Amino acid sequence: MRGRVVAGVGAALVVAAAGGLLVGAGLDGGGPERPAVSASTPAALPSPAAPVLAPAAGGAGPGGPSAAGVSGALRTALSDPALGRSLGATVLAADGTVLLDRGGAAHTPASVAKLLTGAAAITALGPDTTLVTRVVTAPAAQGTPDASAAPAGPVDLVLVGGGDATLQSAGYGRGDDTTAYARLDVLADRVAAALGEGAAIRLRVDDTLFDAPAVSPDWEPGYVPGGIAAPVSALSVDQGRVRPGEDARVEDPALEAGRRFAALLQAAGVQVVEGVGRGGAPAGAGELASVASPPVSRLVERMLEESDNDLAEGLARLVAAERGHPATAAGGGAAVLAAAGEAGVPVEGALLLDGSGLARGSRLPSATVAGALRAAASPGHPELRPVLTGLPVAGLTGTLAERYAPDGALDAARGQVRAKTGTLTGVSSLAGVVRGRDGALLVFAFLADRVPGSTLDARQALDEAATALARCGCGS
Repeated sequence: MRGRVVAGVGAALVVAAAGGLLVGAGLDGGGPERPAVSASTPAALPSPAAPVLAPAAGGAGPGGPSAAGVSGALRTALSDPALGRSLGATVLAADGTVLLDRGGAAHTPASVAKLLTGAAAITALGPDTTLVTRVVTAPAAQGTPDASAAPAGPVDLVLVGGGDATLQSAGYGRGDDTTAYARLDVLADRVAAALGEGAAIRLRVDDTLFDAPAVSPDWEPGYVPGGIAAPVSALSVDQGRVRPGEDARVEDPALEAGRRFAALLQAAGVQVVEGVGRGGAPAGAGELASVASPPVSRLVERMLEESDNDLAEGLARLVAAERGHPATAAGGGAAVLAAAGEAGVPVEGALLLDGSGLARGSRLPSATVAGALRAAASPGHPELRPVLTGLPVAGLTGTLAERYAPDGALDAARGQVRAKTGTLTGVSSLAGVVRGRDGALLVFAFLADRVPGSTLDARQALDEAATALARCGCGS
């Protein structure tokens, strides 16, 4: 992969499986500022405090869910006029048996496309891989600087992006915690320590790992940088936001990251001469300091729980670069499908134009989406478990936190459904896993892409469909 520096860390997967379907909780996280994560190493990334789907038997055999039972349970919800006339629906038993396959044509997936991006990122990059942001020196400046004397002149440094869309400029309320995500303030301190007191530098940024254009031509005007996503760059900080926590995005994430890094270097006692420029790291450049992201498995969980478009696009481009595709939105989509297919996902008839689901021209059969979940659940692909453990929990976490209210009509699904949501104008989708009333575990994917009215009404219908599966014994 071009220019990418990665490091392996041990990721302790805490999961339980029943009938081949993962039913574990979300994972805690590890990060770049401590030894490799292990079962005895405390975790730093927050994980949702949510009930988990406890192990249970149940497949498509005698006493298990049947096609007739599932079809009957879903008849009313999936016939809701709010879903329109273009609906894909697939339900699988825990053993992979097809219990429902309706609307075989491909549909606009919206953000459920991130399920394939997650599976592809783990497959192509590896679950334990971390994404490294580096500071390198020109060949003439290599070596260990003499900390007892100021350098004769400014040192040329390059801040090199490694595709880490979770890079932060500081800790944001985490106190002295430097273990969760890679941070520019930590990198600045390391550079200052390496250069020594009184050092002066010239700074450039290198974002050449990803290819142009930074904004996909398949996205609608206003998506970027208006708040849904930032221009996609191999070097960005604070998700390309003008200020952390604000919706507004910067026009050039790499240069803005360089400016924030320069300010942090100044605060650490390093003099930055001239303005921040753009330029590739020279051949033979030596690494002065670096910081690394949490492992890809943790990044996939965050992407799915928060439906993080910036992270999805970064991961898709990394998959593209790893597999020799152009590191663009469309190249990322093609690479995601290829890598997902390697993991056993049925991708015939699928088209992805990006990794986030923002492109309306993308098309996925509901069987492909369900297949991604099934692959993540299968005993043959334990490395894909984060695709499931990252799913929001109904009524409790992520993009499902405000849905499935307690004591309401959908209460039966609360804590029993884990699913990825997807919404664009006229598009509503939901795909995940659910435990039925009889204890059987089901994989489902519902995609409606010609919603005639409010997507909120369509969302309600899909929530009712997931609830129907949670209430269902679904036996013959």
